[in-house]
Amino acid sequence: MLAFGSFLLAEEFLQVSGVPAVVSAGLTAGSLGPRGMSPTTRIVVNNFWEYTAFLANSFLFLLIGFQIDLAEIFNNLHTILVAILAVLVSRAFVIYLVSGIQGRIAMAWRHILFWGGLRGGVALALALSLPLELGPDRDTVIAMTFGVVLFTLLGQGISMGWIIRRLKIIFRSEGQLEYERRHARALAARSGYDHLKEMRNIGLISGHTWSNISVILAQRVEELTETVQEALHDAPELEIDELITARRQELRAQRSTLSDLRHEGVISDKTHEVLIEEIDVALETGVEIWAQRIIAGHISADVEQVFFAIIRAKQLEETLAALAAQ
Repeated sequence: MLAFGSFLLAEEFLQVSGVPAVVSAGLTAGSLGPRGMSPTTRIVVNNFWEYTAFLANSFLFLLIGFQIDLAEIFNNLHTILVAILAVLVSRAFVIYLVSGIQGRIAMAWRHILFWGGLRGGVALALALSLPLELGPDRDTVIAMTFGVVLFTLLGQGISMGWIIRRLKIIFRSEGQLEYERRHARALAARSGYDHLKEMRNIGLISGHTWSNISVILAQRVEELTETVQEALHDAPELEIDELITARRQELRAQRSTLSDLRHEGVISDKTHEVLIEEIDVALETGVEIWAQRIIAGHISADVEQVFFAIIRAKQLEETLAALAAQ
């Protein structure tokens, strides 16, 4: 309704282009709509619209493919090069001059913003929306648009990763990579041990076999866990990442327990809504600050609250188990 309504309003009543109207309506809805959503709902909605945008872009490129051929591209090669140069110059003016007045954006990030001006569906949709009465001029504009989009996707898009690495925008030290490897090995070993233990409990593995391998597997898990602690000791700056991960897992466990309580009828929908909102706020805004305060040594009260929250979560799990047994 929003997309079609804004397009119809712009084209039929305001006599302006409908494509920018749809984009503006989408930006407005995207800015105001998520305010009432939980982080979990926002992730689902974003994934849905990302996939929808992918399908729409694919459809637009198919339309362009039906209307243009390589001969048309080569015939307008000079015009396409001029269009690419004009796009780069105009974007450089905005990024380096206009945004540089405030001076809040680091130069490395300005380089990324300049080279990251990728164009696709909107530009193609605008070109295709031109009336057929324009004749050859319409074909020229479509060829220019396709050439610019092709340059941004193949030239700028492919080289973006290399530029980010060169500018060290996203940099992971050898200590961080080593910690990730050790942490992943420990998690994988623990998962394998727990899986075999569960198989033993349900009778799919004999007691004799389990007694032979359980000691070896448990020792392996312990050794890998110790290597994770050694990595943290060698790179103390990784501690905050571990704190953030632990905090998020603890909050998600609380969220899951509350959902189970509502499903079992232990708490009402209203109580569930209030408590879930508190956890969602903590997940969205408070995790990093919480971890930084722990590192700084200013969160003793909050640590006690976390311990109490973990205890309450355990008690809730026991309550659910008792209800299930009844």
